[in-house]
Amino acid sequence: MTDDQARDRALRPEMRDLLEEFPVEKVVDEAVAEVRTVIPAFRDVEPVRMRDDIVGALDLARQVLQHGVDRGGLESTSLRAIGALRAEQGLDMDDMLGGFRIVARISIDTALELARSRGIDADVTLDFTRSVWVHCDEAARELAAGYRSYVDDPARRPRRPGDVALRRLLRAGGLPPEMLAATCADLGLDPEERYRLVVTRADAEEPKTDGRSRLLAHYVDLSDRRLVGVVKAPPLAPWSAPLAYGDLLRPAELHTTLPAVLEAWQVADAFDVRDPQTPDELLLLRAVLTQPTLGDEMVERAFGHLGETRLDGVAQTLRAWFAAQGSTELAAEQLFVHRNTLRYRLRVFTEGSGLDLDRPEDAFTVWWALRRLDLLARDR
Repeated sequence: MTDDQARDRALRPEMRDLLEEFPVEKVVDEAVAEVRTVIPAFRDVEPVRMRDDIVGALDLARQVLQHGVDRGGLESTSLRAIGALRAEQGLDMDDMLGGFRIVARISIDTALELARSRGIDADVTLDFTRSVWVHCDEAARELAAGYRSYVDDPARRPRRPGDVALRRLLRAGGLPPEMLAATCADLGLDPEERYRLVVTRADAEEPKTDGRSRLLAHYVDLSDRRLVGVVKAPPLAPWSAPLAYGDLLRPAELHTTLPAVLEAWQVADAFDVRDPQTPDELLLLRAVLTQPTLGDEMVERAFGHLGETRLDGVAQTLRAWFAAQGSTELAAEQLFVHRNTLRYRLRVFTEGSGLDLDRPEDAFTVWWALRRLDLLARDR
C-alpha cells in the first residue's frame, strides 16, 4: 500500500483517539464465550490459546486502522498463521470464518457504543463502520489464505484419526457421557482406567527401553512445536526434550489438568529441564519465568559489581556450587579445580557482592539471578 493509499484509509482523528480506549480484553472475553457457544467446533480449541490469538489479532487490527497501513505486513502474517493453525486443529473453514464474524461483530458494536457515549458525529461513525467492514473483508481473506496454505501444503503432516478425538477429550468443560464413551472408544482408552497427560516438544524422541511406546494417544501442534499425549505410567526416564506430566486421572477428568501441564512444559522448555516434571515441581522456575523485572533486579544485586568479562566465570562457579547442593568438594570436582581454589572464588564473590551463600536469603537471591541469566542466554 502506498503512502497516499494509507492516508485515504486512515480514520478521522476522533475515531483514532477512540480506538486508544477500545477495551480489547473485555471484547475478547465476550467473543470467546459466544464463539464457543455458537460454534461447537471451537470447543475443541484450547481457550487460553484461542484468547491469546484474538487479543493479538485485535491489537494489530487496531494499529492498522489507526495508521491506515499494515506496517511490515505484521497483521497479514499473523492472520495467515491463525488460519493455518485452525486448519491444523481440524476446524472447517466455514467454522473458522463464522467465529471471525462473531469477533468482528462484537468489536464493531463495542466501538460504536463507545462513539455514541462520546458524542461523536454520525457521519464520522458511518465512515468508521465502512472502514472497519472493508478491513474485516481483507482480514477474512488472509485467514482463508493461511488455512488453504496449510491444507494444500504437500509436506504437511497427515492428520491421524485420533488427533481430533484427543482434542475433543481435552476441551474445556469436558464431554457429556455419551460423547465421552464414543471418544474413549476412538482413542482405545477405558473410561474407568486412569491416565496421565504429557506435553513435550513436537520433535521429542520417547525413550523405549523395551522397544514399546508409552504413548497411548497424542496429537501434535506444529505451530506451537509441542506434542500433547496420554500415557498410563509416569514418564520417569528423560526424553530427548523437556517434558511435563499431570496427575493420574480418568479420561473424563484429564481436561482439568491440561492448562497446568501446558504451563509446566513451557517452564521446563524455557529452562531446558530434561527430567520429566510435574507442575508442582516447577513453582519457583515458573516465578522466574513470569517475573522478568524482579529477575533483572536479582541479577543486578548479585552480579552488578562484575564486568561482562568476569560474569561468565563467576556464574559457572556458582552454578556448580548449587548443582552440588552447596558441597565445595563436589563442585570442585565438577569444575576440575582444587577445593581451596573454589573456596577462594566463593569468598571473593561474597566480598564483592555482599551476599553470603551460607544465608538462605542470600543464596536464594543468587539462585534466582542465575536462573534469570539462563533465560537471557537462551533468548539471545
